[in-house]
Amino acid sequence: MLNYIWAAMIIVGILFGAVNGNMKEVTEAALDSAGEAVSLCIAMAGIMALWVGLMEIAESSGLILRLTNGLSPFISFMFPSLPKKHKARDYISMNIIANE
Repeated sequence: MLNYIWAAMIIVGILFGAVNGNMKEVTEAALDSAGEAVSLCIAMAGIMALWVGLMEIAESSGLILRLTNGLSPFISFMFPSLPKKHKARDYISMNIIANE
C-alpha cells in the first residue's frame, strides 16, 4: 500500500511540474537526488562493514556467548516457547546488545 502512495506522490509531482512549466527543475532535482542516494549508499556500506566486522570479532572472541548467557533469563521470560539452545536466542541477544 505504501508503494502506491509513494508512486502517486511522484506522479503528482511530475504532473504538477509539467503543468507549471518546471520540467527542467523536476529533472534536475531527480538527478541530484539520485546522486545523493548513491553517495548515501556508499557511506552506509562502509559503516555496515565496520559494525559487521566488530560483531564478528565479538562473536569469535566469545563475548557474544558470555553476554547471551547473561541475557538468558530475560530471553526466557520474553520468549517462553523458544528452546534453550535455539540459534534465534543468539540473534535476539546480539540485537539487544547492539541496541544498548
